[in-house]
Amino acid sequence: MESGETVTVEVITHHSGHDYAKMIRGDAPVEEIFSWEAGQSLQDKAEPKLPGTGVHLLTGPIEVVGAEVGDVIQVDILEVDPRFNPENGKCYGTNSQKFAGYQFRAETKEDGTPYVRTGGTEAITIFEFIEDDDGNMLYGKPVYMYRYPNMTAPDGSNRTYDNNPAVVIPHEFDHGYNGELIDPNPIQYPEGFNATVVTDEGGIQYLSPDLAKLNFKVPLRPHLGTLAVLPNNTANYIDDAAEGGANTIPPGRFGGNVDDWRIGKGGTMFYNVEVPGGMVVVGDTHAAQGDSELAGTAMETSMTTKLRLTLHKAGSLPKKLNTMPFPLLETSTQFVVHGFAIDNYLDDLEDPSDIFAE
Repeated sequence: MESGETVTVEVITHHSGHDYAKMIRGDAPVEEIFSWEAGQSLQDKAEPKLPGTGVHLLTGPIEVVGAEVGDVIQVDILEVDPRFNPENGKCYGTNSQKFAGYQFRAETKEDGTPYVRTGGTEAITIFEFIEDDDGNMLYGKPVYMYRYPNMTAPDGSNRTYDNNPAVVIPHEFDHGYNGELIDPNPIQYPEGFNATVVTDEGGIQYLSPDLAKLNFKVPLRPHLGTLAVLPNNTANYIDDAAEGGANTIPPGRFGGNVDDWRIGKGGTMFYNVEVPGGMVVVGDTHAAQGDSELAGTAMETSMTTKLRLTLHKAGSLPKKLNTMPFPLLETSTQFVVHGFAIDNYLDDLEDPSDIFAE
């Protein structure tokens, strides 16, 4: 695209599999992404997921004509809108309280017992986003909660915790508010969605409304969890240990999985161009989040965003961008800088996949 043009970008959450009936069924592009037939490897499914590439689903890359190394791309976030499921007419999201974020470094639970990452230890909450008569999204309302089960995936592998976005949780029924069912008939899973099996005795554990304490609302602040240009050193990540291309999880000087709730409508991000065209990617949209994904994830949902991309050439950069070594956010009231534990892990670590051990 040319500098100054706008682009509409559809982003599909990698957590859609937490509820097939609400977040996948009837939405053809999402169905295509998550379809996984029995016996297929992740690499061989209709939309492949390569080992070592991380969990997120990214849209792009978007080339900005004339962008060269040393230039800066300005990304104005004009809109961040919910994606409504065409079958049920609603927008849903999910939060996963799991072994990530702060919990990743927690060795024990509150009662002092060891934290073992296995089925039943991670909790998933499904939210509906409520809107007013004018279509403005007001808040997220929790529908129901369940414990992530032990499962056998379509490729025969065991899944014991929420780490693989391709797995669709095989709920028997479409669950609604207050422990009630939206439809008393079992969900009919078509081919491509019927090969995941729960191996826990008694099936999936659903928390009662009283136990889950779901009588609350979450104010929304939609934003882009992942926004980036392509780094120039991803080849260093493609090695035997990493088993694939650059991972989407660790952010860096190029942006990426920054997860800053301020990167939403009205915000402007600036990125140093590292490869010709800049190659902007977008993903991991959130309906709400605090100052981090402390519990493991944000309120994850699919969204559509409208962006304006403007190219600033190296020879005529505004003063604020002259020596910018990091992705910079500008809002109506502040500048926000983003720093990282290892700013340039793709070069600084002999095996960049070791970033997960730091």
